[in-house]
Parts: sequence; structure tokens; C-alpha cells
Amino acid sequence: MLGADQKGTALKVTEFKFTPETLILLRDVGWSEDYRFDVEVWRDYLKSIGCDLHKASEMFLSRFGNLRINYPTGFKPVKGHNICLDPTDTPYDAESMGFAQRVLGKNLTVLGTCEVRYMTLSMATNGAVYGITDAGILYIASSGEQAIDDYCMHRRLSYYVPDEEILDED
Repeated sequence: MLGADQKGTALKVTEFKFTPETLILLRDVGWSEDYRFDVEVWRDYLKSIGCDLHKASEMFLSRFGNLRINYPTGFKPVKGHNICLDPTDTPYDAESMGFAQRVLGKNLTVLGTCEVRYMTLSMATNGAVYGITDAGILYIASSGEQAIDDYCMHRRLSYYVPDEEILDED
């Protein structure tokens, strides 16, 4: 299936294969292949905080928006440890997001939170997901679906380390 960004450039949308364990966690919160959420409710809010709802984030949030997915912190899902896919329910910090966008050189859209609301999840125009915290910027996954699957399967994250020159600007 193909989508198009605002310039008409084709975006490939893959049919991601979630693990059976992730599918159980997704179904527990009401998700199915037919799930759709109207992201228009967030467009004005995102614009007001300096984020565009670009095509990759719009497509992802329309399929997973407004879900709160409990993920395991060991061997079972734990309440409070979740991915909350609601851009309005974040400890969003415009300064941190601006810094992350400058460091990464990417246009980011706020998706929601994870890590007990410690981390703001964001998506670049190519679909890659990053985590923004006061401790730094993390590369989470190459897609929103991969990020969900990685968290639900309790996979490790890798840190993005920016150039020292950029850190010394302040």
C-alpha cells in the first residue's frame, strides 16, 4: 500500500508483522487491523507547539492513535509502563524538542510518551521513532510499528549520541 506526502512523493507503508505477544497486548487495548483514529483532533494542537503532523506520523497515528499499550518490564505487562499514543498527554518540552530537531536535522512530530511518561516519543518524516528525555535523544526504531513491537517484546534501545560541538552551544 502506498501513501503520498504533502509534495506528492510516494511513501511506502509496509504491512508490519507484529509478534503474537504484541498482538495480544494490542488487542487488550482495543486495537485491530480495522482500528482507525481521526488525527484531525491533534492537528491544531501540534501546530501550536511547533510540530507538523507530517504524512508518516499522520498515517501511524491514524492506525494507533489514542491507544495506551501496557508493555512488560520483565515477564508480564505492568500498569503504568505503557506507550501512550496521544500527543496531548506528554511532558512535552519545546526547548528539548527544538534541540532534538536541530541535532538530528529532522522534522519531528510528537506521538506521545513511554517509560512512565519520562520519554516523549517523536517521529521523523521517514517514519523513524526517537525518544526525547532530559538525559538525551534515543533512536527507538525505524517505524512506529517496530517501536511498539520492540517495547512489547522488552527489547533494548540504542542511544543516539550527538556531536560534542552541538552540546557545547549552550
